[in-house]
Parts: sequence; structure tokens; C-alpha cells
Amino acid sequence: MADFRQVQKQLTDWIRQPEVHAPPGDVPLHRLRIYRELFFNNIAGFVENSFPEVKKRLPDEVWNRLVQGFFAGHHCRSPYFRDISQEFLEYLPHCPETGLYPWLLELAHFEWAEIAADVAEGEWPVAAAGDVWTQTPVISPFVWPLVYAWPVHALGEEIPSNPPLVPTALIIYRTQNHEVRYLQTTLPGAALIEQLQNDPAPLTVMANQLADSLGLDQKVLSGLLGPAVDAYLEHGILLGVKPC
Repeated sequence: MADFRQVQKQLTDWIRQPEVHAPPGDVPLHRLRIYRELFFNNIAGFVENSFPEVKKRLPDEVWNRLVQGFFAGHHCRSPYFRDISQEFLEYLPHCPETGLYPWLLELAHFEWAEIAADVAEGEWPVAAAGDVWTQTPVISPFVWPLVYAWPVHALGEEIPSNPPLVPTALIIYRTQNHEVRYLQTTLPGAALIEQLQNDPAPLTVMANQLADSLGLDQKVLSGLLGPAVDAYLEHGILLGVKPC
């Protein structure tokens, strides 16, 4: 068993870094190269399919270095292919290339969040028609409020080296038809969603609490939240109110 594990480690070390490690001596090299190519292309394909917008905005040589480095040096904790995108996201902060593109981590997180929303599990709650301002709202379980320093949903393909910071609030959500979408909102609107997820209450009460925490006038904040709440109801982010 020890000999098998030693050969297995020698093989995996060579697959990860063939320029550093020696291959197992009893396997023809051309067969090993075919096996490594198939293995690498499989992983690279998953990463590329998960982060197409990141790949599109990076020079080819930078993208290839990121994928090669991930393949060679990152030790995944999950054995499932569906988790490769999360593993790549966790790998990115440790890459020197990340510091050259300040928007990279946020754009990658946005793309990963769409994947996570697609595979998230949960049950749709029961909701009734009613006034969410005076009754306790029911929020969809498939909603994720996200706040970024850059407008990750609207970055052009040619991004300047130091793009201006534009704080951006987005709501990623999944419809009852299993379609993943996003909605741009305001920073207070995103904060309201987060509060609803943690401790739901009638929106009048929540708006007052949010106004106190932000140091804003309660009437002014309620007016600002009105269009956001209307959009949440329209898009199925808020489903209605708790049944009596």
C-alpha cells in the first residue's frame, strides 16, 4: 500500500508540475502526457465556463498563468466538479496577478455568485397578498444582496488600469422558473434586504431602524426605499406577506 501511495503521489505531482517533478518510471511518457492534457483541459474548461467575463477582460497570458497556477498549486477541499468555481475564487487572492487588476476579485465573485445561486437548495415559503409596509414581508430564499466597489455587472471589455470606484449594490436572485437574474439597487435597498433575511418585520419598522443606523431622516429614507421595494415585489424578491 505504501508503494502504491508513493507512485500515486509521484504521478499527481508530475501531473500538476511536469517541469518540476519526475514522472513514474514504469509508464510511457507519451501516455502520461495524454493523460495530463486531458486532465488539465477538463479543469481549465470548468474554470473558463465559470468565469467567462473575467477571461474576456484579461490578457491571454495572464489568464493562462492563473489557470496553470490553480492547477499546479491549489489543493481543492471538495471532490465535486461543481465546486471548482468556488475553489478558483478562493485561489485568486493569493495570485500576484490579482494586484494588477483591482476589479478582478469582485468580478470573479459576481460570476461565482450567479453559479452558487443556480445550484442553491431550499424550499419556497408560503406567502399571501398584503401590504409589506405594515405587515411582515416574506422574502424569497433565493436572494443574495451584494455590494461591490466597482460596477461589476457593467464593466466594459477594455478596462483602464485604474478604473474609477463606483460603489454598486446588486441583488442576485433566482426565479420560480429556476432562472438566475440580477437587479441593480441602492445601497440602502441592499441593506434592507439583508435585514429582512436576518430579522423580518414590517417595512415601516425596518426602514425606521435602518434610518437610525445610517443617521438619515426616516421619511426621506422611506421615500428612497419605495422604488426599490416596488422592484423587489415585481421581480419576486419579495413574495408577499406572512399569512395570518
